Amino acid sequence: MARLGDVCKKGTSNIAQKDLEGHCGNYPIYGASGFIANVDFYQQEKPYIAVVKDGAGIGRIMKLPAKSSVIGIMQYIIPNDTVDINFLAYAMEHMNLSKYFTGATIPHIYFKDYQREKLLLPSLGEQRKIAALLDKVSDLIAKRRQQLDKRDEMVKAHFVEMFGDPVCNSKCLPTERGIDFFKLSNGKFVPEGKRFESGIPAYGGNGISWYTDDAILQNDTLVVGRVGFQSGNVHFVKGPLWITDNAMYISNYDQHKYNLLFLWALMEHIDFTRFQDAGDLKKITQKPFMSMEYICPTLSQQLEYVSFAEQTEKSKTTISRSLEKLETLKKALVQEYFG
Repeated sequence: MARLGDVCKKGTSNIAQKDLEGHCGNYPIYGASGFIANVDFYQQEKPYIAVVKDGAGIGRIMKLPAKSSVIGIMQYIIPNDTVDINFLAYAMEHMNLSKYFTGATIPHIYFKDYQREKLLLPSLGEQRKIAALLDKVSDLIAKRRQQLDKRDEMVKAHFVEMFGDPVCNSKCLPTERGIDFFKLSNGKFVPEGKRFESGIPAYGGNGISWYTDDAILQNDTLVVGRVGFQSGNVHFVKGPLWITDNAMYISNYDQHKYNLLFLWALMEHIDFTRFQDAGDLKKITQKPFMSMEYICPTLSQQLEYVSFAEQTEKSKTTISRSLEKLETLKKALVQEYFG
């Protein structure tokens, strides 16, 4: 066993993001969310680990390349020659350094506190083997996530290829006003005595809020966030279901003109979140949905798109299962080596 402070030292940065203006070059500089820019200077000659020490994301670990820098909300962690940097990065991720935070308005963590964390320290050769194995699993996880992202991009691209930009109707398709082909209704409050751990799902603007013993609607529908940061977001949900009072839902629509899954994709492309009312409490009314001119391709065209989207979703399901297995494997390995 060793303490973290025995195998590394801390370095500080006094660089503010505003100091980067006019420093264009070839050396990367990083912040709490990752890469910021390339600048004409660097502070670290060799690869190192960076820790977010201030504000949002405190405790986040990044393994960063040689000849780079970080801004002042981060700390440099410089490993000594007893520890492999890749091994140390995995060990520090497992430590969950955010638990050392102090401060209410702007949270902060101090090296003097978390340097006492203990880690198992096998030989350098064994450390490198462990890190290499975890790197392989991490790389596979990253590839699975990229595959999921690519399939989402494929579906979006296929929509635009078939129907163009639905906001400006770039393909001059026929249109229908919302008020002419669907009805949007507000959800209803679920009394506390009707909120259960299982039963009929009660959907709010951000998914299932509770379960209950009654249904507002028996059929599949689209649920729209009405209040809060999710206002304007549209979700496809399966009936029977209840809809809470912080959401709206399509209670009726013309099935001779629109396929519900196509309408969901269409509303997502339009992005109704841009119609949120300004103010501290975000909200949206029915008005933009009912007054919008929606493109109305033929039902056969809509079904062609939906079929493509459903086939892509099936492949995403297979990838997601593989991703879940890999993430479970990584957690087990990390627990074995660092728990």
